[in-house]
Amino acid sequence: MSDSQLIENRFSEDSMLRVLDSSNSIDLGLNYQALPFLSITYCFFSIITCFIIYLIQGRFAGYLPTVSETGTEYPNTQIFAHANATTSIATGLSLILLMIFIRLTQSTNGAQIFWMRLLAFFNFIGILGVGVSPLNEVQYQHYFFALLGFISIVIFEVLSFLVINDSSYSTKVFRGTLLSIGFFALITFLFADYFCKDRYMVTLSTLGEYFLFFSIQTYLFSFRSELKTIKITLFLE
Repeated sequence: MSDSQLIENRFSEDSMLRVLDSSNSIDLGLNYQALPFLSITYCFFSIITCFIIYLIQGRFAGYLPTVSETGTEYPNTQIFAHANATTSIATGLSLILLMIFIRLTQSTNGAQIFWMRLLAFFNFIGILGVGVSPLNEVQYQHYFFALLGFISIVIFEVLSFLVINDSSYSTKVFRGTLLSIGFFALITFLFADYFCKDRYMVTLSTLGEYFLFFSIQTYLFSFRSELKTIKITLFLE
């Protein structure tokens, strides 16, 4: 399907999606390709802003801090919370729209769509939960939401990569490279403390976290042209 073609959907009372062609409809006219841009922009905005304030406050302790560590203390807790709330909405909607695109254009089964819906929901909860659970206040809840968000979106993106079969070779290579970086970054983030100790462990884990953010957000951003083809219409009965 070319980028110029539009996919029309309707949400009926039972929340089922269908392609429609009716004069009694309202085109929402939204630019859905802007959602991945919003997601990646707010994600890196919060990371860079919190890191700069972290340095200005003189909290640098001789090692590269994690994203979560820079999100502690005022005003970073507020910046981190607001940015994560926006990112969770933008990323969650992007995943849902990508799932709709896959459902309408690719050969999938009910189980794949079900898991993609569930993973998108888990990712939304994970990102939102990280923002409202500062590392220095509720450490275990913060780690739980971080793992929930990271693991769910990595699995979602791997699943989407496997079911989309009509991408160009260069696009597949690009997305496959991003997923490989994301996978190894996730492993590094999770198990760095088994490889090395003390500050080296923190730095290695932090690098894994930064590369993980980069890979998962850039992978999602690579679908902006696909999301551009989606047109959601409300049907009036």
